[in-house]
Amino acid sequence: MQNMKLSSFSTKLVPDIVIISELALRCQQEMDCLWRGGDIEGAAGLQLLSLATLHNDEQLWSALERCFTPVVRAWLRRHPRYEDACRVKAERRYVALALAKFRHEVIAQAMTFPTLSAGLRYLLVCINSVLLDTLRSVAWLEKIKQHELLTSNVATDDALDPLLLQQVLATNEREQRLAYLLFSCGLKPHEILEICPSEFTDIQEVYHLFSSLLKNFREYEQ
Repeated sequence: MQNMKLSSFSTKLVPDIVIISELALRCQQEMDCLWRGGDIEGAAGLQLLSLATLHNDEQLWSALERCFTPVVRAWLRRHPRYEDACRVKAERRYVALALAKFRHEVIAQAMTFPTLSAGLRYLLVCINSVLLDTLRSVAWLEKIKQHELLTSNVATDDALDPLLLQQVLATNEREQRLAYLLFSCGLKPHEILEICPSEFTDIQEVYHLFSSLLKNFREYEQ
């Protein structure tokens, strides 16, 4: 196939599969060059990233993620907490999470990058974020392990009505919502975040509200 100029198509339209494949091939060559320590312009990779951001098209993002995956995997393996993190989740999960976070943040914030290297630096930020967030979540889980057991016992106690628990323990609307999900629905904190991701900022907020409910419960028992 004869190489095409990167500016030979309109950015107003989603490129066809031939153009996407050509850009992906050249992007992969750029990634290989980068990983061997060479200098790159990153023209194809930047074009692919710009188009994916502009159109939020699945084919474009899939092509870009295939190019970025080897780099993400290599960076993960160089992370100082890599071994600790892999005791919690498989490497492929971190790769998927990092790429998903990168896509979400770039689209949500309408981010643009002057160079491919700038885009890759932000990708590295996303890799670090998902890895450390996972480790922080594990630390939180360890801290409230006994609390979860206590809550499980409370939720299954026939002598305590779930609605009464919500009214007694919750001091505001957010605590009341969490109490409902805990006591009436029987969900655990991590399940709440999975089922209702838009209602809570992150797992730390769930645990913070959860700890407040447990404190109120201890006061209620006394």
